This record gives sequence, C-alpha cells and structure tokens, in this order.
Amino acid sequence: MWTWILFGIIVAALVIYFIYSFIKDKISKKRRKLKQIKLINKTEEYKKHIVLRLHFLIKHNQKLIDEFVPSIGEYKMNYIVDTARKYLIEKQKESDFKELIIDNIDAKDIFTNYTYLRDVRSTNWRNLKDVSEFINSRMFLIDEQVEKDNFELAQKEIEEFYNNEIQRT
Repeated sequence: MWTWILFGIIVAALVIYFIYSFIKDKISKKRRKLKQIKLINKTEEYKKHIVLRLHFLIKHNQKLIDEFVPSIGEYKMNYIVDTARKYLIEKQKESDFKELIIDNIDAKDIFTNYTYLRDVRSTNWRNLKDVSEFINSRMFLIDEQVEKDNFELAQKEIEEFYNNEIQRT
C-alpha cells in the first residue's frame, strides 16, 4: 500500500515537473520572440536615423564643396573633407551604431555603404553612384510627412556639427 502511495507521489511530481518545464519553455520562447521583434523594430528605426543623417551630410557637404572658392573662400577644402569624415567616425563610435548596425547581419548593406562614405574623400562622394542610389532608395521609403520631426532633427544635427567644427578651428 505504501509503495503505491509513494509511486503515485513520484509520478505526480514528475508530471508536475514536466508541465512546469513545458510552461517555462513556452514563456521563455515568447520572451525571446518579443525581444527579437523589439530589436528588429529598433534596428529599422536606427537605419532610418542613419540614412537621414547620411542624406543630409552628403547634401550639406556637397553644398560646401559647390560654394568652395580656393584661397579666398570661407572654408578650406581640408576643413570640408575632415569635418565630414569626423562626423562619420563619431557616429560610428556610438553604442547604438555598434549594436544595431555593425553587429547586425540585417544591416550589412547600410554598414557597407557607410564605410564607403567614411573611407572615400568627401569630394569624391559624387562618384559613388551605388551609395547614392542606396541612400536615395532608402529615402524614398521614408515618409517625409510621418518622419517630419526626424528630418528636421537630422538636418539640424548635421548643421550644428559643422558649426561646432567651425568654432573649434
């Protein structure tokens, strides 16, 4: 009689353990899936963030190059080139950039284009047709009305960075 009671307790304990493990696995899978979805959403938002900044950086840099006058101009060519590269390097040092762009396989395309811009002298950015097409295609996907604040913020950030660099020199 005692053996049947002991056997019943052991079987009940095993059943409870398996049910607990099953429920625990389901909950952890759900958490992992939610975490992955949040990471994907955060990555997509950060990609937009980077594309907007690259777009306005290229525009601002090209404007300065177009306005450049040798010897008598407001800026030296070295300043224009160095400031653009410095911005890209500083942006690349951000923890979000490292986590969401460099370490993320899904962001390989944006990182590749980013490194082209970083490594090529900004006076030659016009010649990087692949990068230009990539950024323009990504800009086409961003709704300007919905992202109006981000557009303004990106443009302001680039202009402030250039202005701060002017004051340092």
